[in-house]
Amino acid sequence: NLFSWRYFESPFSRAKFLDQAIIEDPLKSKFNVVYFFSDIDFSFNAQFMQRCRYLGSAKNFVYMPVLHSKYNPNFTGCHNYEDMSEKCGTWRYSGYGAVCTTKNMYLRAGGFNKDFNDWGKEDVDLYHR
Repeated sequence: NLFSWRYFESPFSRAKFLDQAIIEDPLKSKFNVVYFFSDIDFSFNAQFMQRCRYLGSAKNFVYMPVLHSKYNPNFTGCHNYEDMSEKCGTWRYSGYGAVCTTKNMYLRAGGFNKDFNDWGKEDVDLYHR
């Protein structure tokens, strides 16, 4: 498994940064690369990453999973990362911030709309396409 972390020094735009990361393709497609985009507050484990890689690499398929969004543990007292109770967070059934996909499927869908600035709506827009 290879992970690539990207840092950008321009004003924040989630759509532009994610699009640039996948277009630049730091692994140069030498592998069957599955890209995983996620909001920072989602919780996931190794089993999820295997499912992301498996489903995200399927032909003509993009995986947009339901994930558990964690509340700030300093306010909830939930310091156990694996605690998925309502006290510690909520399940994001209508959130589309997490995506597992190949570069080919991302490009076929048209990528993220870079007219969106800051956070929000770029993932919902991609989902509808």
